[in-house]
Amino acid sequence: MKILFLALLSLTMASSAAFALQGKLILKSGHSFKGDITKYSDGSYLVCGRSGAVKFEKSEISRVIVYSSKDPLSESFASSLKVTPGARPAASSSATPYDNTIHKAAKKNNIDPALVKAIIKAESNFNPLDRSAKGACGLMQLMPQTARLLGVKNIYSPEENILAGTRFFKDMLFRFNGNVDKALAAYNAGPGAVDRYNSIPPYKETKNYIKTVNKNFIKYKNRDGRICSYTDANGCTTIYNVK
Repeated sequence: MKILFLALLSLTMASSAAFALQGKLILKSGHSFKGDITKYSDGSYLVCGRSGAVKFEKSEISRVIVYSSKDPLSESFASSLKVTPGARPAASSSATPYDNTIHKAAKKNNIDPALVKAIIKAESNFNPLDRSAKGACGLMQLMPQTARLLGVKNIYSPEENILAGTRFFKDMLFRFNGNVDKALAAYNAGPGAVDRYNSIPPYKETKNYIKTVNKNFIKYKNRDGRICSYTDANGCTTIYNVK
């Protein structure tokens, strides 16, 4: 009980001090997610893994495990944080007509909106009428049969398409235990392909797709806040996302 209390206290300090702690969230569903964990004032948690981030509400979480702790930022450390040049372009440079729907879908499914936006960019380049040679349609390139299973009535409706596509991606995250790359591979090549190889399928298109989404995610995530860096005496650079 005491260890858990200290862990939660450390997480609270980390959130206000602009860094996260390495750890693992265990959900009531039994799934677990590893990565950099940040606790928000409303009790929700953000887990940032190697290639993406997922946010969970307090009601979804069973346990929080922290692997290491850090002291609050010292004045000298805080003063050495430097804003990365070009990390805060004008908001209009990345704005789209679908941002409100993206945030709505992201909040509903507890997924970082920057990741949802990154997927849409890779899938359709924000063209709501896009249709692939394989028959995938709309902003998030849903296959008609998948859209029907998710209750979509108009596959070209931006709101329906984004809500359903985000829901499907969250399902893939749970299916593959929070592994963002595997979830992206499943979104691109189908979950059966990931199951068959028990890994990311060796398809050039799928590998390029994952790289593209990750690159887009970093771009959109950087535009949500200030990206700061600190380089220590050993030349090790640490990056922080400071709201």
